[in-house]
Amino acid sequence: MPPRPRLASSVVLGLALLSGCHGRRARTTRPAGSPRWIVAAADGPAIRVRGGLVLKGALRADNGRVARPPYPASPIAATAWLADGAWLFAAADGTLYRASSFTGALAVVGALPFRLRPIEDDGAMHRRGVHSRGALVVLDDALGAHAVAPDGSHRPLPLGRALSACFASATDLYAVSEPGVLRASHDGGARFAVERAPAGVPLAVWNADDDTFLRTTAGTFRLAGRSFVPDASAPTPAAWLGVPRAVLDGLRDATAALPLRLHPERSAALPRGRVAQIVDGALEIVDGRTGRALARDTLPGNDCALHAAHGGLRAVCRHAAWATLVAARDADRPGWTILRDEARAEPAGTATFDDASAAWAVQAPCAQHPLLDPRDVCLYDARGLPLDVRLPVPATVLAVHAGAALAVEASAEGRAPRMFLLRDGAATELSPPDDLRAPVAAAWTAANLTLAHATAAAPLALSVATAPAGANPAWRRVAVPAHLTRALLAPDGAALLYGADAHALARSRNGDPVVSLPSPVIGAPSALALDPDATSFCVGAWCRLGGALTLAPPPAAPARVLARADDPPAAQPARRPQRTVRCEHGAVSPAPEIDRGAAVSGHAVQWSLAGATLTVTWSGETARASVTGAVTVRPGASATGRGVQGDGGPAALIELCAPSGCDHLLALPTGYTALGLGRAQVGGVEVLRRPGGYVARADDARDGVTLVTLVALDATGAVTARRTYALAAARDEAHVGSWSGRDGLWVDDRAGRSRFLALDPGDAAGEALATADATSERTAGCAAAEATGEARLIHRVAQVRGPGWFVEAGEWQVEEVVALGPAGACARSITGGEARDEREAGAGREEHEPVRSFVLRATGADTFEGRAWSGRRAIALRCRME
Repeated sequence: MPPRPRLASSVVLGLALLSGCHGRRARTTRPAGSPRWIVAAADGPAIRVRGGLVLKGALRADNGRVARPPYPASPIAATAWLADGAWLFAAADGTLYRASSFTGALAVVGALPFRLRPIEDDGAMHRRGVHSRGALVVLDDALGAHAVAPDGSHRPLPLGRALSACFASATDLYAVSEPGVLRASHDGGARFAVERAPAGVPLAVWNADDDTFLRTTAGTFRLAGRSFVPDASAPTPAAWLGVPRAVLDGLRDATAALPLRLHPERSAALPRGRVAQIVDGALEIVDGRTGRALARDTLPGNDCALHAAHGGLRAVCRHAAWATLVAARDADRPGWTILRDEARAEPAGTATFDDASAAWAVQAPCAQHPLLDPRDVCLYDARGLPLDVRLPVPATVLAVHAGAALAVEASAEGRAPRMFLLRDGAATELSPPDDLRAPVAAAWTAANLTLAHATAAAPLALSVATAPAGANPAWRRVAVPAHLTRALLAPDGAALLYGADAHALARSRNGDPVVSLPSPVIGAPSALALDPDATSFCVGAWCRLGGALTLAPPPAAPARVLARADDPPAAQPARRPQRTVRCEHGAVSPAPEIDRGAAVSGHAVQWSLAGATLTVTWSGETARASVTGAVTVRPGASATGRGVQGDGGPAALIELCAPSGCDHLLALPTGYTALGLGRAQVGGVEVLRRPGGYVARADDARDGVTLVTLVALDATGAVTARRTYALAAARDEAHVGSWSGRDGLWVDDRAGRSRFLALDPGDAAGEALATADATSERTAGCAAAEATGEARLIHRVAQVRGPGWFVEAGEWQVEEVVALGPAGACARSITGGEARDEREAGAGREEHEPVRSFVLRATGADTFEGRAWSGRRAIALRCRME
C-alpha cells in the first residue's frame, strides 16, 4: 500500500525548526483590530469536588458552566471551601488563589515556596480527593503536608510522607500517612494523635459534600462526631470523585477555550469567516467566530485531510480500501469533483495547492510508470491539465502560486539545498539566499516569496524576495533575534516567530522588521512552555503555536493565564541506580544440571498437581528432596512455582491460580504452609530467605495506593508475623530487608533516602526505625563490612553481562543484596536465575550461551567473584561493576 499523501500548501508552511510543524493557508481576510491570545488551560484529570463542582486541570466548572479565564498557569492541585463561602485554590506551581465562589474570578493571595503534587489520572491523589472544608491542606511534590490559612500563610505538618489529608472543619484535620497510619488533629494541625482504624489498613481520607470518609483495605467508613463508623451507603473514592460523561465532554471542549475544533489536517478556512471541519466522519461547516454549525456534507472517501484552496476545499482521502484520491468542493455548494485517483493509475504523492488559482502539484508522475522516480512532479495548471516535470535532484514542493511551483532539494548535508522554479513543464534553478540551510519552509503570496530556514550558525532566519520571475531573485534578510528558534508562516503573509516559551513571541509582516507580540501571560511569560513536539499550524486567521497557544482574530475574547515569576522547580526524584556488571569466564567444572528449572536458589524445582495432591521436587548441588501432600485447591486451579531467592536448602513458592483468584504456599520438605495473602491477582509474590526462616512478600494496589504485605515464617514454615504497608512509593521502590536484626521493609523516597519500617512495628504509628542514603552506592570493603542493615532488591531486568551471554529480561529474577549503614550503601551480592518449570523450557537453539543462573559476591572496590551454571557446567566468574 502506498503512503498516504501529506497535504501541503502553496502559501502557508510552518517551519519545523526543532519541532516539525505544518502550516495551512486560506483566503479569509483577517478582521481589523489586534489579534487576541487564547491559551489552552493546563490539562489534567477531571475530579468531582463538591456537588456539581468539578476540577479539570486549571479549569473549574459548576454543573458544566466553566469559569472564565484567566486560568492558573498550572493545574489546580487542592481546594478548600471556607466558612465565609469563599474558595481557596492551590495550583501545582504553588500559587494560592482566592475566589468568592467556586467559579469566581481568581485573586492571587500567596505563593508557596514549593511545588505541589498534582492530581494524577490513575494515581493516588485522583482516588483520594483534594478538597477540604474550613482551611486548606496541600501536599508538596515530596508528599510533605502543609496547612494553609485563608490569608495564604502556611506551616508544615508533622505527618511524614502523607498519602492523603483533608480538613473536615477549620480545626479538624485528618490524614493518612505512610505506612498506612490514620492521624487526627483537632487544633488545626498543631498536634496529631494516631487513631486506630475501624478495620483494615488506612488508605485515604476525603470529603464528599458535607461528609468526611476514611477508606481502608476493609472498606469505607463515615466520620460521625470524631470517630469513623461503618456505613453501608458510604461510597468509594473512585465512585464519588468520578465525573459524569456529559460534564466531562463539556470540559474537554472548554479546555482549548476556542469555538473551533482546530486540527492541522481536519479543519480548513473558507471565505466569509467560515471553517470546514471533519466531525464524526462528515464535513461540517461552522461559523469561525462562534462555532455554530451552518451546513453538513459527506466526504469523498475515508481518512480525509482538508485544505483550503482557491476559495473552496480540497480533500485527500483513501477509498477502495487502498487508493488515494484528491477531490475539490466549492465553498458554497455541496458535492465533490475528483481531481486525481490512484485507482485510475495516477500515482499518489504529497499534494500542494495554490490559493490564487486552481493549479496544484503532486510529487509523482502524472501517469503510472513501471518505476517511480522521486524527481518526478505532476504540475496541474489552472484549467486542470497535468504537465510532467522532471527535477534534476529529488526535491520537495513547498509552494504553488499562480500556476508556478517552488521546490527545494530534499537532502543537502552541510550545504545550501538547491531550489527550483517549476513553470510550463520546465524546472529552472533559482539562486538561494545567502547561507541557506535546511529545514526550509515557504509562503508565496502575490507580493512576496518568504523563506523561513536555518543557517550554518542559527536555527532560524527569514529571507524575502518579490515573486521570482527569473533565476536570480533579489533576496533580502530579515534580522531574527537569537531567542526565536521556530517560525510559522501565517495566512496573512506574516511570519509568526517563537521560542521555548511565551517570553519569545514575535511577528514579521511581508518582510518588515521583527516586532514583539504582547504577552499572553499575566505574570511571568516564561512559565508558559511551548511544546517543541506539538504541531503548529494555521486555519485561516486562527494560528496554533506550540500546542498551548492560539492567536485568534477579534472579536474572540482573550484567554490569558496567571503565572508566577518565581515558579519553584519540580523536585527530581533521586532513584537508586542499577549499574552494569560485566564478567569474565574462568575455570569450568562439572556440576549437576540445574539450569532448566527455577535456579535462583541453585536448585531446579519441579511440581505437579493431581486433584488436591501437590508434589514438589528439588534437585541441585547441595540437596535433593521432595514433598507430597493434600492442599486446598480452587476449582480450575493450576500450579506454578519458583525457588526461594538466596536459599541454600530446598524451598519453593507455589502459586495455585484459578479464575476466582490465587492461593500461595511455602513448600518445604516437611510440608506446605498457606501464606494467606488473599490475593485475586496473578503474580506479585516473592519468598526470600532470612536468618532463621523466610519472608513472603505480596504486592498489590488499592485506590491508587501501593500495598505491600510481608509475612515472616520460621525455619519450619510457621507464620510468626504479618504486616500490610500502605505506601506512596511505587512497587519497585520498596525492598524487603532488615535493620539491627529486625525484619521489615526499606522504602525509597524522592530525596534518595531509604526508610526502614519494621515488620513488628512495636507501636501504633509504625514509624521508621532508621533512614539511610540509598544513592551513594559503594563496594569497597562491602563483603567484610558489618553494616547494621541490608535491603534485598529484586530486579526483573538484570544488567549482568558475560562473554557470549547475558541475563535476559522476562523469565529472569535477579536479587541484589545491598548493605546499609551510616556510611551509605554497598552491593554485597548479586544472584539471579530463571524461574520456570523444566517442562516449560524450550528445546530450540539458544541465541546466546544458555547461562541460567549465577551467584556473585563482592570482593572489593566494584569487584565480584562467583559462578554461573550452564547445563552440567559451573563457570567461575570474575566481574566488575561499571
